[in-house]
Amino acid sequence: MSARDDQLALLRTATQKLAESAEVQIAGLLQDGFTHMVDELALQFDDYYRSVRHWVADAQLAAALVLLDEALEEMSSPGVEALWSFDALRAAPEWQRIRDLADATLACHWTVHPADREQ
Repeated sequence: MSARDDQLALLRTATQKLAESAEVQIAGLLQDGFTHMVDELALQFDDYYRSVRHWVADAQLAAALVLLDEALEEMSSPGVEALWSFDALRAAPEWQRIRDLADATLACHWTVHPADREQ
């Protein structure tokens, strides 16, 4: 397995965290020491997405990742800070949309371009 495959696996894990129920997300954040830092879910996705987005081989996966990234960006706009709370994770329709997009993304074929495996 290449370093890029490893990075893609980390992105998949971050996407899985976005697809989980609110209670599982909250439990995971608390376990990792993020007592009030809901944005950590998006930050992990963003870190790994930025590192592998150009290596994604499957067009459907690439498009799904873009949609998920754009939805998270919309939630990071000024004036929507309330979305970054445990209560919002539980009840906000924006978070359900993120879960739905993450589920759709996880259903895609996860691989990097063969030429990129060596790097």
